[in-house]
Amino acid sequence: MLLPKPFRIRWRKHIMHLLLAVPAVSGAYTYAEVKRLEAAFPPNGQFVTVGGHKVHYVERGIGRPIVLMHGANSTAQDFVFSPIFDELAKTHRVIAVDRPGYGYSERFIGAETPAAQARHLHAFLEQKNIEKPVLVGFSWSGALVASYAVQFPDSLTGLVVINGATHPWPLPDSWIDKAGNTPLLGELMAWTLTMPLGKAKIPGGVKRVFSPNPVPAWYGRIPMDMILRPGQFLANSTDMINLKSAAAAQKDSYANITTPTVILVGEEDRVASPKIHSEPLHEAVKGSRLIRVKGAGHPLHHTHPAVVVSAIESLLSE
Repeated sequence: MLLPKPFRIRWRKHIMHLLLAVPAVSGAYTYAEVKRLEAAFPPNGQFVTVGGHKVHYVERGIGRPIVLMHGANSTAQDFVFSPIFDELAKTHRVIAVDRPGYGYSERFIGAETPAAQARHLHAFLEQKNIEKPVLVGFSWSGALVASYAVQFPDSLTGLVVINGATHPWPLPDSWIDKAGNTPLLGELMAWTLTMPLGKAKIPGGVKRVFSPNPVPAWYGRIPMDMILRPGQFLANSTDMINLKSAAAAQKDSYANITTPTVILVGEEDRVASPKIHSEPLHEAVKGSRLIRVKGAGHPLHHTHPAVVVSAIESLLSE
């Protein structure tokens, strides 16, 4: 039965008020959560300004330098809280860097490709007088460190790629990344849906990344909710959308890499397929070593830290 016109008008007003209230409430919740998270997990490293933009990094130890670059949906804390950080810092100078727009590093225009972030990293290392490091890249940063070795061939002691995403892949981009990279829609998502929905999805997402290995107990110390802050969500969406085309553009240049290179691959990695990424990288980089870890998934620095430490140490001893 059709309601009388006055009632219909009233209900439409109620619906409109509700539609306006939901994003307002979600936005207020997101703002409050950002403030709470940043108060609970303040910067635990140092800052340096590079090209007018702050870079946050965590440094520990004395000795020959090792630089660690984190992957997507992450921060430098992914390395800082892994077993390899303190182990390497016993005898080396270890630096874990927040990529532009991640953790507490500032985003800048033009930072959306591995090549651009490699140049920014190079400027950071020069400013810090960090010479001839072993450069380690995990996942998304596999493309970053490979580009670094191409662009700055004489500036590294060695290169370690941990399950790197270095080549284009056949699957379509995720709808979340597409939406996050869409003007206005991305900002709306970042300030309304990402924080409340993301909190519910993080535990399952972490399990999938670690699969088939269990998630180690210490991983819970990493403030994963920090990746849901609007700025980082937007930076990550942009980086993910641009990675495939960037990898396609730079993959032929990998043959020019002359830096001693070790490529670590979990044979059961379900995030960055070894056949698509690590194996072609090994074929392209002359003299590189491909180390396969049986039964291992994606984050080898958490699940098989001894393998990662050994690979890094081997380059420092050459």
